[in-house]
Amino acid sequence: MSEETAFEKKLRERREVKAREAADKATRERVAQVEASTWAADLIPDIGDDKKRDATDDALDRLLNDIDVIEGYHKFCGKMRVDKRKRSREGIKVSCPIPGHTDANPSAWVNTDKNVWYCGRCGQGGDVYDLAAFHFGMPVPGYKEGGSFHELRKKMAQSYGYTFQEAPGLDKPILVPPATDPRDGPHGSLSKPKAEITKAKVEILGEDKIIAKAQGKVVDELPADDATVTHIFGDVEPDEPATLNWHKLAKEETFLAKYMDICTVDDAPEEYHFWNAILALGLAVGRDVVLDDQKRVLPNLFVCLLGGTGDRKSRSHAHLDELIYQAMPFKADDPAGKGVDLLDSMASAEALIAGFINPIFDPTDPKKVASFSPVKGLIRFNELSALVGRAARKGNVLKPTLMEIYDGARVIQTASMTHGRKRAENPFGSMFTTTQPGALKTLLREDDAVSGFLNRIVFATGVPKKPVPIGGAQIDILPAVDPLKRIQGWAGFGRIILWSDPAVQTFTEFFHDVLHPVQQADESGLLNRLDLLAKKLILLLCINEHLTEVNRDVVEMVISMYPYLTAAYGVPAAHIGSTINSEVRDELMRHIEAHTKAGGITMRRLMINVKRKNFPLDIVAKTIKHLCDLGFIEAQATSGVGRPTVKYKVTAD
Repeated sequence: MSEETAFEKKLRERREVKAREAADKATRERVAQVEASTWAADLIPDIGDDKKRDATDDALDRLLNDIDVIEGYHKFCGKMRVDKRKRSREGIKVSCPIPGHTDANPSAWVNTDKNVWYCGRCGQGGDVYDLAAFHFGMPVPGYKEGGSFHELRKKMAQSYGYTFQEAPGLDKPILVPPATDPRDGPHGSLSKPKAEITKAKVEILGEDKIIAKAQGKVVDELPADDATVTHIFGDVEPDEPATLNWHKLAKEETFLAKYMDICTVDDAPEEYHFWNAILALGLAVGRDVVLDDQKRVLPNLFVCLLGGTGDRKSRSHAHLDELIYQAMPFKADDPAGKGVDLLDSMASAEALIAGFINPIFDPTDPKKVASFSPVKGLIRFNELSALVGRAARKGNVLKPTLMEIYDGARVIQTASMTHGRKRAENPFGSMFTTTQPGALKTLLREDDAVSGFLNRIVFATGVPKKPVPIGGAQIDILPAVDPLKRIQGWAGFGRIILWSDPAVQTFTEFFHDVLHPVQQADESGLLNRLDLLAKKLILLLCINEHLTEVNRDVVEMVISMYPYLTAAYGVPAAHIGSTINSEVRDELMRHIEAHTKAGGITMRRLMINVKRKNFPLDIVAKTIKHLCDLGFIEAQATSGVGRPTVKYKVTAD
């Protein structure tokens, strides 16, 4: 057994923590059952009736009424951390606290004067109690009815360490504060000064993070009231390439090991060669080999190589082109052919579907189509910008068609008056493209992530090597041809890869301990299909080793790729463009601020100024109303002769 890696150690430690947490939860549930038998469930009297109020209600009021909306957001939502010093006239932007709203680019604001929050995209808002209700899984606004509100107040107090205990002679429990540290403020960790900002373990990542929560170890370099985001995408900076230890994944005497040994002597990042080899494995078998699951998993991938100009992205892919030509050439007249067709820069869904249609003509009548054979194709866009540009054209359904191909649809088709009906059966397609990290901001939008297009793509980074200006290593791909052909022969005409019991157990633990929590915490939407990607990689590594059953070793190899994958997805996550609501808000605030000193700007003039942006007028009007409701801008009617004119200006601090 190989030496335990740092990630594997962290994963093991996290599993131990989860086991302890489960035991603690069981203990708390037993205690709760005992408590429930000694007093009524509705512990807190009706605070709306003065005759029923007592000292406990007064203590709860003092505790809960002092919770600032930002502190409540941090405690009960925690989607992001807010630097309270960065207050501007636009207000304080936060990710929407409403569960289920993926909000990678914050579309909500908090107003600390009114102690409220509002999401411009959802059109909903609330206060600290609503934040807590979301946190504790209570219905909003249903928690305000009956005894639910009293139960919510109890849960909020308990979350700060307060307990409810019975006392002799009293028919109701009393509120007992926690044993406070002299350094703490009235709410414990809510008001920790600079000296108590500490370093803690982020178990879900297996890496150290600096977060504003005291655990006894002082970190002096962080400023007071500063807070950092807990990154689910790992520790790699957005534009810093992640490293993949491919040696651990390529077993000796396999195709993957041979391909990597051949190609990694050049000056292209080794990670690029790995993903090209993985594409080759999937293309070699197509639909002939699948992984057993509720919906069987195909070995196709969409790969985008990320790197700067001169990072040898296209040069590394040239080796895959040569391999396909040598080992899997496409022959249009062979109905049982196993070759791979190269589908370059398809401009529309019709052209893409046509690429997966291969007519077989009747040998006795060359003009008559006897049948159609399935096509394995490598869809290539030299630059991601080419795909995005074509897909952005009005009426173009290129992206949805690509998603169908990725998902393994048995039939893809389209119909139009211009091009007629196109229908391809049993297509198998992988995709390859490249881009530069800096270009992602202009290429990608949040709706691409929400729609599921981006999370079907592996954004593969690589560590650059020192470029060789003249000459360089000569790559002979021929030694990798026979191993790939042997894989084709092993695949035959159909294999279903089953799971061994140890593999099921290992993957299930990894899913519940790591994947699922991270997917729930991810607001970008990029990690929603990380579990499917893991299964595809498991299948591909089984294909590489000619395995007919998934074993634990293969699952652990894919688990070892997790830090690389999340770090690589962090690059597009950092560059996805803003939502339309954020664009509207920023544009409106820019014009209103510019006219504030002159007395404000009228609605008519404001509409004229933003007209060139082609924003939907209903969103513009709604955003203006939200900005007024939140107190960021104000409407003032001018006095004088005639009909009064309403002008908008930024609210004075």
